[in-house]
Amino acid sequence: MKNTKYIIIAIVIVVVIIITLLLLLINTRNNNNNIINTNNIEENILQDNIQVEENASSYGSYKNNADQEIVNSNIKAVTNSTKFYTVANCIQNYIDSVTAKNKEAILYILSSNYISNNNININNVLNYVQNFTKKYTFTPIKMNVLEGENTEVYSVYGKILEENKLGLGEDIYFKVNICTNNFTFSIEPINSNSFNNSKLENEDKQISKNNYNVYSYYRITNEELIKKYFEYYKNCMIYSPNEAYNLLNSEYKTKRFANKSEFEQYLKDNQFYLYRITLSKYGNSSNNNTKQYIAIDNYDNYYIFEETAVMQFTVYLDNYTIETDTYKENYGSYSESEKTQSNISKFIKMINNKDYKSAYNLLNSTFKNNNFNTQDKFTSFIKSKVFDKNKIKFEDYSTNNNYHIWNISLFDYSNSSNKVSMQIIMQLKEGTDFELSFNFK
Repeated sequence: MKNTKYIIIAIVIVVVIIITLLLLLINTRNNNNNIINTNNIEENILQDNIQVEENASSYGSYKNNADQEIVNSNIKAVTNSTKFYTVANCIQNYIDSVTAKNKEAILYILSSNYISNNNININNVLNYVQNFTKKYTFTPIKMNVLEGENTEVYSVYGKILEENKLGLGEDIYFKVNICTNNFTFSIEPINSNSFNNSKLENEDKQISKNNYNVYSYYRITNEELIKKYFEYYKNCMIYSPNEAYNLLNSEYKTKRFANKSEFEQYLKDNQFYLYRITLSKYGNSSNNNTKQYIAIDNYDNYYIFEETAVMQFTVYLDNYTIETDTYKENYGSYSESEKTQSNISKFIKMINNKDYKSAYNLLNSTFKNNNFNTQDKFTSFIKSKVFDKNKIKFEDYSTNNNYHIWNISLFDYSNSSNKVSMQIIMQLKEGTDFELSFNFK
């Protein structure tokens, strides 16, 4: 009896072990069936077993694993213009592929992480990308990067605009993986929350080449970069005054415009010309950690872009409201004749910019009180005497005690045969200060 009891116990233990092993085997098979083999997906496309990178986190608009993402303090804004516009070109490549409904290309450009997280294959890939029905141009606006030895991971915010259309376009966001060893890339669409949270993770795994994911560096010139800044801000002034106002340098904004309404009035006053301005001259300079790019349009208006990262800039709309140290140094080296010429140019620029408040403040106090006791009177008088946009020709110069006298001609930008003669009498003060009076002949 005792031996029989032990035998029964042993049999029960063996049965339990067998059942446990069977359950484990079934569970393992189920888990394996739920894993997507990206190599099989690729074989279905080109019958070519190509490895793609595996990233830890998903930024997909359709499946967002934000809780698993890690905020990395090494993430920084992109300051290298070559990398910035190289990544932008990768995105344009992707957009063009989606527009063409090229499933093969899209599947090879999308990141393997985005594919696996959303169970994407050749048959359903169009359901997991934007529906671009027409040809679009991508404009990058903000870009962050997390660098590694083999790969660089970028979060990108930009706008897409249908070709041959006017405006700024619609917001769009991407994550772009760049393999610097193989010159390859992959992309996944993300949402604004993913971009704004600045969450990027880089496993630093290489991306193998295929027929669609190879990039080459785009080395942009200073002229091209300044033109991009100029065109973007021009479009902001025309189509998004709020954005144009927000992009103004904060110190400049306070000194130049009393409030947002005054800025909007400035845009309204210059609306006719905003549609017609083109880049005429350009230059650049560096100061500590910032770069300044100077654009001058065909009406001799200045736009100074102070950059901290690519496409991250603030704007000055003239070169007189805030005088730079360079300007002060140059001014100090001028002769009195040159100083007065520079000051007259500043005065006429104010009039051309419809900045009548600044021009009014330059008037000699006695002359002002005797002729224009209010700014409105000055504005009305000047509008009646000069052109909407004026070119200056300095005719002759003389002095009388401490007064500097210039006879100048003003020509109409739109019709150079129209001319007005004007005399300006100026007194130079300390530093770069001066005051003037004038009369028309």
